Amino acid sequence: MKKAWAILFILLISSCAGLLLKGKVMESRYYSPMNDFSIALPRLMEMKIEDQVDPYGGSVAFLEPTGRFWVVDYMKLPPNFASKHSSQEKRDEAYRMYVIDMALQNALKYSSQSSIVKEAFIDVKGSRGYFAIINIPEGSRLTDAVTKKRLDSVRGHLVFEKNGFMYMPGCEMNYAGERINAFSLTDKQVEKTKETLGQIKESMIFR
Repeated sequence: MKKAWAILFILLISSCAGLLLKGKVMESRYYSPMNDFSIALPRLMEMKIEDQVDPYGGSVAFLEPTGRFWVVDYMKLPPNFASKHSSQEKRDEAYRMYVIDMALQNALKYSSQSSIVKEAFIDVKGSRGYFAIINIPEGSRLTDAVTKKRLDSVRGHLVFEKNGFMYMPGCEMNYAGERINAFSLTDKQVEKTKETLGQIKESMIFR
């Protein structure tokens, strides 16, 4: 699973290339190749879809040329996950470690200055999840016209468990038309990101 996420991470910081999908797109929905969920296709401009899968899980990304994207990362949990994480405290720790082990560690491979700039346990659409914002210096696919350097990537993530899988919807917060600084986020920007992640979760159907 880490291999699949790492491959997709590289794709998200490089130019998009046409790839054969592992999942299926039917009637305006993307269907996971592991048959664990489907998601409504977001209304993104000139959208491209890229996905990866391995025996343990995978990722799907919906990208537009502005640098904006939605992504869903997912991993099959071991059969004893529920019994080992019966308390809310243990589930919370598992959610947080998922972000650290998957999203943050892969971001650190790209930039050693990557960091979680905001985190909280929140209620989204009736269930508890772990919310985090990660800043990746020069991690965007877009380049500043003046400095000629890549923009920072500022990514919101939400982690939750459902039907034996761990899910991590994510979205890019810093893109053309929505330039932000991860270290001076406003309450409005944070709430907008939470709403977007909630929208992604709401558009998913689980099996």
